[in-house]
Amino acid sequence: MQAKKEKGGVAYDFEFYSHMHPSFLVTHAPVNGDVETVHSIDGEQQFKFKWN
Repeated sequence: MQAKKEKGGVAYDFEFYSHMHPSFLVTHAPVNGDVETVHSIDGEQQFKFKWN
């Protein structure tokens, strides 16, 4: 995860280096337990944020 400055404020870039998961950008601060739905060429995937 990398925070980056966007026109509307801060966005969070999640980049995966394998083809198993698509990279995605969220424009809000991720919260522990939240689920983000990502649409990719492989279909819809859901990611749940979990902070240790």
